[in-house]
Amino acid sequence: MVKKVSSPSHIGTTFKEKGEAVSFLSDGIIVLYNVIYDTGKRDSAIEILKMRGTDIKRMIVELKIIQGKGLIINPNKILKKDKKINFKLT
Repeated sequence: MVKKVSSPSHIGTTFKEKGEAVSFLSDGIIVLYNVIYDTGKRDSAIEILKMRGTDIKRMIVELKIIQGKGLIINPNKILKKDKKINFKLT
């Protein structure tokens, strides 16, 4: 279905929020991050900021995109800054 539609609006919509109205009206907010380590290594991460009607544990976890498999989320690999590992989220 997605490949047959040039603009698959049924998947979701992207907003750049300039206040709290969008987050107030949204049932769910999922954030995808580009992780840039001080070493120059790059990774991806995901965070669920809000999911209406469910109790979520807010954390940023590893996200991999693997050809033939799709998105692989590792909920056990939580991104945390410490003295040995420093990174920036974009």
